[in-house]
Amino acid sequence: MNLIKTRAIFLKILPYKEFDGIVYFYTEKLGKIEIKLKGAKKIQSKLIGFCQPFIQSTLFIVKGKNFYYLVGGETDKKFKEINFNYLKLFLVAYILELVDKFTKPNKTEKKIFSLILKTLESIEEYGTGRAFIVLYAFIIKFISFLGYAPEMLYCVNCNKKIKGQTVFFNIKNSGVICLDCHQNKSFGGSRIEFQTYKLLLLLLYKNFNFWKGEKKIAVKTLKEAVEFIDRLAQWHIDEEIFSGKVLRQFIKIYE
Repeated sequence: MNLIKTRAIFLKILPYKEFDGIVYFYTEKLGKIEIKLKGAKKIQSKLIGFCQPFIQSTLFIVKGKNFYYLVGGETDKKFKEINFNYLKLFLVAYILELVDKFTKPNKTEKKIFSLILKTLESIEEYGTGRAFIVLYAFIIKFISFLGYAPEMLYCVNCNKKIKGQTVFFNIKNSGVICLDCHQNKSFGGSRIEFQTYKLLLLLLYKNFNFWKGEKKIAVKTLKEAVEFIDRLAQWHIDEEIFSGKVLRQFIKIYE
C-alpha cells in the first residue's frame, strides 16, 4: 500500500458500527475523502485527535478497497479563537457544511482547499465584524469555484466592459447588464448601487485582506452586498443549510 501524505481540514464524523467512525476531510491532494477510523469512539484512540473541528492537520493515509485509512498525522494549526468565539464557530460551521454538501468526493481541487484554509485563517485573525465579511467573500468565491461564477466585469448581453456608475444584474444569466442594454430593454435586471458593486468586485476577486488601510465599509453597502450574495447562492445551490439557518437567527450585521 502506498502511503499518502496530505494536508487536510476536518469536515464531519459519522458513527460506523459499534466503535468505529467515518471521518470526512477536505484534503489538498485528494479533495473530499472519507476515512474509516477504527476505534473512533474509544477514549484512548491515538488518531482521534486529528479528527477534530477547527484544526488543520497533515494526515498519513492509505487507500483500502472501500475507504481510506488513517495511520498517522501531525497537527499544523489550531484555530483557538474560532473554538472559543460563539459567532465565529457558527460562521465556520456554516462554511464546512457548505463544503461538505456541495463538493464531490475524490475530486482534487487545490484551489478549494486553499480557499477553505485562507478563510479559516482570516476568521481566526479578524474581529467578528470582519469575520462576517470573510464569510460572504468565501461564499461568492466558493460558488465561482463550483462553476457558477457571476460575470461582473462585462455585460452578458453585448459583452462590453461595464463603465460608469449605473450597473444592473440579471440573475437568470448570472451577470451584469450595462446601462445601454437595460435602457433598450434588451435585458432586464436589478440595479446594483455603485458602492455595493465595487464591494462585490473586491469580495469576488481580491484576497481576504483587501480592506487593510481602507475606510470602514458602510452598513448599507454591506447589507446590500450580503443580500446579493444570498440571492446568488440560493439561485445556484437552492438548498437551506442547517448552520446557516441557525446563524441567521442571532447574527447582526457588523456596525
